[in-house]
This record gives sequence, structure tokens and C-alpha cells, in this order.
Amino acid sequence: MAYTQQTLDRRINPKRGVIYDATGKNILAMSASCETVSVNPGNIAKKDKEKTAKALSDIFSLEYKEVLKKVNRNSSIEIIVKKEEKETCDKLRRWMSENNIITGINIDEDTKRYYPYSTLAGAVIGFTGIDNQGLFGIESKYDELLKGKQGKILKMTSATGSDLGKEGENYIPAENGKDLILTIDMTIQGIAEKYLSKACIDNKCTEGGSVIIMNPKTGDILAMANYPSYNLNSPYEINNEEMKNNWSKMQAGQRNNALQQMWRNRMISDTYEPGSTFKLLTTSASLEEGAVTVDKPAQFNCTGSITIAGARIKCWRSYRPHGSQSLREGLMNSCNPVFIGLRTKTRY
Repeated sequence: MAYTQQTLDRRINPKRGVIYDATGKNILAMSASCETVSVNPGNIAKKDKEKTAKALSDIFSLEYKEVLKKVNRNSSIEIIVKKEEKETCDKLRRWMSENNIITGINIDEDTKRYYPYSTLAGAVIGFTGIDNQGLFGIESKYDELLKGKQGKILKMTSATGSDLGKEGENYIPAENGKDLILTIDMTIQGIAEKYLSKACIDNKCTEGGSVIIMNPKTGDILAMANYPSYNLNSPYEINNEEMKNNWSKMQAGQRNNALQQMWRNRMISDTYEPGSTFKLLTTSASLEEGAVTVDKPAQFNCTGSITIAGARIKCWRSYRPHGSQSLREGLMNSCNPVFIGLRTKTRY
């Protein structure tokens, strides 16, 4: 209890680790320096409280009455603003010097997350909260590595809670987080997002779209694109114009659901039936086993449908069947009866 009364503990946030693309040169997420302002109400003279609250509210564009409440509270420390630009805090420093107020107001180093490419790989990278904690995507998955360790300023105080000056201060620096290199290639990611966006707009895909580009030899994901994306630097800004117009009419639960949908990486959270894309695997396995050849004429025949175990499975062009086809032609036509027959031939 005595230790709690005699000390004042202020936290210093570390810089989160940098997130790079596969080249190790392009920065996808980084931490920029900023500052946090707090007050120790007991160390501000009663005659200075009102003018201090006025200065803080003017400099940081805050509500005067709310700031005055904090300055008058019977507490050891009150946060005024977080993640503020140094230039703005310098105005406060000048005001403190001009008014000879040297105790009771703290300006501590801090960091805030910044995403140089805004929307690029948004659903993959994710973003952080006000306390630099990872909330979504890579930022959340690797939060323990990226976040680093907090530092602190430990000050000894007098019996009345007054500041004892630099002599009673112990500074423990923060430990910055580790950097992370992804398999995502920024150039390939940018190309994937560009053409995915164009395809979705041209084809009026109201549900959006997704693209994954993988290195088949290593399994590395070179690009993972979602459309629409969102701006990582302002993740609470909705990316749907219709929803923006109705935002004020929506309930809190509806708004939260809308944001969750916007942030979600559909490629790892949603189920998707592979459908015709799986025909490539069936083809590859059949060729490897020597069950078929690529260009043997009339090796398969499409009559518009095929019945398996009492179930009739139609070809997408059942109204005008493909007729006789080689394996290459069946793959070109994405013909269901061909690949059902192909699976029968391989006899797994």
C-alpha cells in the first residue's frame, strides 16, 4: 500500500514490428512515432486548473467541460489524448513554458500504426486497436511477436502526491517488437487486386470476389486478394456507399455485423465448394496413373447427363450435349459426364 501511494507509474508503448512483403524491402505495416498526453490532477495547482483545462481543450480540440473534469479528479493520472502528432504536442510544450507550468502535465512517447499502401492486402494484414493490440489478420495472428514489451516511467512522489522531480524518476525503456516478412509479393498482390476489382465491377459481382495466387512448388501464398477491400488506416470507415447512406439508421448490432463482414478474410473464413476447379486434380491423377491419354478422339461421350447410384447428374450444357470428346476437349468444355467417367476409369 505504501509503495502504491509513493509511486506513479506511466507506461511507454513499444514500436510494433514492421511487416514486409516477400522481398523484405516493401513495408506493408509500420509504426510511426507519436505522443500521449496525461495529467496528474494532484500536481496541478488549484489556481491553474481552469486555464490548464482550457489550454488542453483548445490545443487538442476537446470538450472543455470533459477536460476540466479530468483535471479536477481525485486520481493519480488521467489520459487526455492518445496517439497525437508531435507537432501538436509541441504547442502544449510552448504553452507550459510560457505559463511556467512544469509539473502535472506529462507528454510521453508513443507509437501508432501506419499502412503505407492503405487498402493493399487489407483483409490479410488486418489492423490494430488504440492500444496497439492486433485485432485482425496478420496483426492479430502474430501479435505476440509484433507487439514488443512496454516500458515505463516510475516516479517517486511525496506524502501529498507531489512530484519529487528527476531525482525520484526511474526510466525503463520499451522493447520494440520483432519484424515479420510475409510470402505476399506486393507487385503480384497489386496486380491481383487490380484485375479482381475490374472483373467484379465489369460483371456486377454484388457479393465481391477473391483471388489466391500460390507458388505450386513451395505452397507460398504470393497474393491473397479480396474485393471490396478497406482502408487499413481508417478501418472503421465503411466501404459500401449504400450502407454509408443508411449508417445513421442502423442499430449498433447491425453496424457491428457490417464492420465484421468488411474486415473478414473470406478466403480463410468462408466455405467454398471447389466445383469445376477440382476437375484439374481428377485430370492430373488420371494422367499420372496412365488411365487416359490427352487427345484420344471420342474417348468420352456427353449425352447431356449421366446417372450414378440412381442420381442423374447433368452437364451444364444438357440442352445441347457436347457429344464425343477427347480428354482435352472435355477439360476445355468443363463437361461433368467426362469427369465422372474419368473417375470411374481410374478406379480409386
